[in-house]
Order: sequence, then C-alpha cells, then structure tokens
Amino acid sequence: ALLEIVTPQGITIDPPDAQPYQVVAGAFFAGESVRVEQGAILVGSACAGQDVVTTDHPILYHAPALSANLLPGEAYIAKAMLLHDNGTMMRLPALMEFAAEHRFPIITIADIIAYRHKTETFIRRDAETVIETDTGPWRVQVYADLLHHAEHVALIKGEISSITPTLVRVHSECMTGDIFGSKHCDCGAQLRHAMAQIDKAGSGVVVYMKQQEGRGIGLGNKIKAYELQRTKGLDTVEANEALGFPEDLREYGIGAQILADLGVKKILLMTNNPKKMGGISGYGIDVVTQVPIEVPPNGVNNGYLQTKKEKMGHILNNV
Repeated sequence: ALLEIVTPQGITIDPPDAQPYQVVAGAFFAGESVRVEQGAILVGSACAGQDVVTTDHPILYHAPALSANLLPGEAYIAKAMLLHDNGTMMRLPALMEFAAEHRFPIITIADIIAYRHKTETFIRRDAETVIETDTGPWRVQVYADLLHHAEHVALIKGEISSITPTLVRVHSECMTGDIFGSKHCDCGAQLRHAMAQIDKAGSGVVVYMKQQEGRGIGLGNKIKAYELQRTKGLDTVEANEALGFPEDLREYGIGAQILADLGVKKILLMTNNPKKMGGISGYGIDVVTQVPIEVPPNGVNNGYLQTKKEKMGHILNNV
C-alpha cells in the first residue's frame, strides 16, 4: 500500500523518507479531495460519504506536517489516499482489512460531521425582528453560518416549548419556486402550505436554509439541470448526475443547530422525505413524527414528483 498526499497547491508529495504503511499524526482520507480551510471536514456534503482511517488524534481541522519538506508549520492536506500496489485507490472493504491489520480505528467523515455538529457550534444569531405576512406576524431571526459563509432564516410563530413537540418545516432555498412561482417543482407550494399550517396550529418554526438550491448544487447548476430535463428528457436525478453531482448534496446539521438555539428539542417534522427525518434526528433533535406536506401535482411537475417518489423515496400518495 502507498500513501499519496496532494497539497492545497495540487502538488503530489512523495517524501524521500516515507516508508510503506508509515503512520503519521492526522488522518488519511480515502475519496475525493476535502476543501482546505478551518472546518474542512464539515464543508461540502460530497465529503460526507467518504471513508476515513484515522490515528488517535481527535482534532481533524487539519493534519500536522508530514515532513519538514512539505509546507512550513502545519500543512493542510487537500487529499490523502491509501492506494493498492497497482496504484488504484483502496475502497471500504480494503480499508477495513488495512485498518484491522494495523489496528486503526475506522470511521466515516459523516460520523465526524455528526459528532462535531453535536459538540460544537457553527452558527451565530445576527438579527431579529417581527414581520407581517399573509399568514400573520412571524418573528424572524437571521443566523450566520460560520462554515458555509451563508445566512439562514428562522421564522417563529407563537411560543416555543422544549417539552411540547414543535411543528417544524426545514425548507431548502428554491429561488425559482419560492420567489418566481415555478411550476417545475413543489417547493413554493410546500413553503406556503407549511406557513399556513403552522399559523393554523398557533405555533411552530420554519427554518429557511440558504445555499441548498437544487438539492445543494447551486442556482446556476440547477438551471443547467432544468435545461437538460427540457432538451434531453432527463429526470431531476439524472440531470444532476449528468452534471457530475449526486442526487442530493444537502446536510442538516446547521438546521438542527438553529432549532436547538431556538430551544426546540422535540419536533413534528413537515416533510415527505424520510432521509430528512434521519438527517435531522442524527444531530440530537427528537423527531417525534413525520407530518406530510404533500401538495397536488400541477400538470407540469408530475414527472418531477414521480421521480422523487420512485428514485428518492419520498412519501407521496397523490402521484
């Protein structure tokens, strides 16, 4: 087995004194490159499915320099892979064998993300006011996301209790649906329905997550995906994959931290997506039950909803 190190500058390092199976302080990341900055493991959901072989060092913001020849002081590692003798990257089964042979613990980056979201705070409440809407007054709180350099919004209706389950919608930003009323998705209709239901209940929270456009691929890429759907007949999952993305890049640790800051501990989660329930409950929020938020197909988004049901596991009864 060989260890390949690639620096943030994209330079492959092969220290002259490196030995096969050499163990160094830090972590070996098997998979795609990790964004290089403080909190690197936590940014970019593409990292969340990767496999990691670590030493006993629990702080994984970065890895100390492997050699004085690499970078001065502490060297951030953009990518480190364990390779087979033939140069191919070790996947999970081989990593498990390697870890057992050398008595390494092995965990996934998703495990580290979940742990750090539970034990560290990555949000800051920056502003607060009350706004009047079609569904009455809402308290608005703006949160700075210190990992993704974004601003998320919490809309709070009525009194929130840490004991009584709170009706909650964690809503991903969708400019085309939420603002422009696009019929190609159900996002805008779901947001309006959630606000109406919470108003009817008298209390609840909408967490509006920025930078989750197109299930995390960004507005420009979402529009490219729309064009592939329009001209090539691809569905929403196929279009994302054709652009080089997985079907869903979103993670919900920041949303869970916002709920915790609001004093929410138990939630009635308004979603049709079982993965969102697991994603939020994994961060210490008790998801008491799922509350359906299905809106009828509009004649344009029928295929989109069918794909969400068949390929993404959404619970939809009217499709």
